[in-house]
Amino acid sequence: MNSIKLSVANFGPIVEAEVDLRPLTVFVGPSNTGKSYLAILIYALHRFFGGRDFRYRHQKIGNYPISLYRRFPARRQRMSKKNIEILIDWAKHTFADYKSGESHTALPIFLPRPINSLINSIFTEITESNAYLDEEIRRCFGVGNASQLIRHSASDCAHITLQTDISRISSADTPLDFDFSMKQGYSQLSAMLPSDITLQLENNIYKFFEKDIEHIRGLSTNLVQDDSEVWNFTAYLGYKLAETVMHNILGPFSQFAFYLPADRAGVMHSHRAVVGTLVERAAMAGIRRVTQVPQLSGVLADFLEHLIALDGTYRTRKDKLGEQLAQRLEREILDGSVQTEHSEAGYPSFTYLPKRWKQPLPLMNTSSMVSELAPIALYLRHFVGREDILIIEEPESHLHPAMQAILARQIAHFVNAGIRVIVTTHSEWLLDQFANMVRLSSLPERKRHGIKGAEDALRPDQFGAWLFRPKKRPKGSVVEEIIVNSDNGGLISGYESVAEELYNTWSEIGNRVADDGAEQAK
Repeated sequence: MNSIKLSVANFGPIVEAEVDLRPLTVFVGPSNTGKSYLAILIYALHRFFGGRDFRYRHQKIGNYPISLYRRFPARRQRMSKKNIEILIDWAKHTFADYKSGESHTALPIFLPRPINSLINSIFTEITESNAYLDEEIRRCFGVGNASQLIRHSASDCAHITLQTDISRISSADTPLDFDFSMKQGYSQLSAMLPSDITLQLENNIYKFFEKDIEHIRGLSTNLVQDDSEVWNFTAYLGYKLAETVMHNILGPFSQFAFYLPADRAGVMHSHRAVVGTLVERAAMAGIRRVTQVPQLSGVLADFLEHLIALDGTYRTRKDKLGEQLAQRLEREILDGSVQTEHSEAGYPSFTYLPKRWKQPLPLMNTSSMVSELAPIALYLRHFVGREDILIIEEPESHLHPAMQAILARQIAHFVNAGIRVIVTTHSEWLLDQFANMVRLSSLPERKRHGIKGAEDALRPDQFGAWLFRPKKRPKGSVVEEIIVNSDNGGLISGYESVAEELYNTWSEIGNRVADDGAEQAK
C-alpha cells in the first residue's frame, strides 16, 4: 500500500498538523488539543472516499460485481464503442499467454488510454462533489455550519490536504494532492491527475481477473448495438481496472473505516432506550408537539446504527480472521465472551458470559472494563475486515495498567493481522508497550524467546505516534511526531514531566516534614 500524508491547518483547535497514516497510528497529548478532531476528520474522509455503508460492499454492472468503494456517477457512465474495442484488444493481448499456476515476470503492465479517461472522469466527479465532503465532515462532528470547525472565526479558512505517492502506478514522479478548503458557506475540493500520465499496475493484475481470462479470450471486437453481454462485461473490466488504480491512488482511504467513540460503553447500555425514543417521537410527529431531539454526531449515530444492525436483519461481515481476533481479545483480557441476543422486538441485546459460567450476564451488569472492550470484540467479529480501519478513542478507559499493557499487545496483533488501527490515548502504559513492540522488531527472532508478545512485534514503518502540543501564540495546538528512542526508553510524550513533578512535590513535603520534626525536637 502506498504512503499517504494528511495535512491540516486551522481545523478545530489544531493550528497545523502533518501526519503519516501508518498501520498503527497513535494520537497522544493533553485534553482539548484536537486528537479526537483529527480522528473524526479521518473517519469523515474515509466515508467520502471509501464507502458510506458497511452493509453493501458490492454493486453490479449487469451480472458482474463491482466493489462499492466509489459512489460517483462517473462509474456508471456507458463506455464508447471505440473505447470498448481498445479495451478488448488490450485485454486479449495482456492475457493471451497467461497460464494459471505459472510464475510471471514482475514487470509493470501498462494500461490503455480508455482507463485514463475513466480515471479522469472519476477525478472530475470527486472535485465536483465538494459539497458532499463538506456535508460529511459536518455530519460526523454533529455541527450545523463550517464556522464551528474552523479555528478562530468564520472569516478564517480551514485547509485539509491528502498527499499520496502515485509513482507505483504511474509514470509521475511527484505526489498527488487532494486539497480541500472549508469556509462558512463555502468549500472547494481540488485534485488533478496529469493528462499525459501513463498508468501501470504490477503483474498481480492477473489474479484479479483469473476467473475472467477465458471469457476475455473469447471476446470479439465486432460489436452490435444490442450485444449487452459484451457491453456489460467490458464495462466491468474497465471499471475494475479503474477501481484498482483508484485503490492504489487513495491507499488506505479507499477502505472502510469504523469509529468507536469515547462514550461507547454508555451507548452500549442505553442504545435500546435511545432507539425506542427516536422511533416513538418519529411516530408521533404531526399528532402532537414533539420536543426536539438533540442532534447526534455522525460518529455516535453510525456506532448506534452498527449496534442495531446486529439484530440479525442486516448482513454483517463475518470471517475467520475477525472471529479469531475477537476470541483472542476475550481470552486474553475479558476472560469470557461477548454475546448478542435477538429479542422479539427486534433490538439486539448484549451479554457477557464469564469463563466457566453457565448463564450470561446483561452487559450493563458487568465491570466497566468489559463494557468498554465489548464493542471492540463485536466490531472485530461482525464488521471489520482485512485492510479496513478501526479508530478507537481512549481504548485504555477503565482498564488497570496491567490490562492496558496487554491491550496494547492485542492492538499490535490486529495490525499484524492486516487491520489498520488509529488510537487516541492519554495512557503512558499504552505508549510504553507500543514502544516495546517496535523495539522488539530490532531483535532477531531467535533472541525473542520468553518475551511477552514476541510474536506481535511491530516494524518501525508500521507505527507512528503523534504528539498534540498546545501553543499560546497562535493559540491552538501543533502536531509533531514522537520517535521510539532506544537511548531514553520509549516515547517521550510529556507524561514523564507529570511524574517528575509529583515526585518533586513528594520530596518537598518530605523535607518539610523532616524540618518540622527537627524544630519540634528542639
